[in-house]
Amino acid sequence: MGLKPIEGVVSFSERERLALRYARQISLTPLKFSDELMQSIKDNFNEREIVILATTAAQVNYWPRLIQALSAPPAGFMEPGEWPEKLSAQ
Repeated sequence: MGLKPIEGVVSFSERERLALRYARQISLTPLKFSDELMQSIKDNFNEREIVILATTAAQVNYWPRLIQALSAPPAGFMEPGEWPEKLSAQ
């Protein structure tokens, strides 16, 4: 399955695609942001929006690290491969 190219999702606006590209860059190790990307971010989002985008992406990246560090088991809502009847029929 994998990630679809952002540009291929026609339901996203150009601004949404830019936000997703920024979030994906935040998810990479090591962090590297091109001058072009950062200028585009600054041209399309205000300071508050940039902070929200960056902190949200950083938090989402942090959660699995925390869960692994605590050796927390999965929530157990369903076993791998186990799907409710309604979902598997769709």
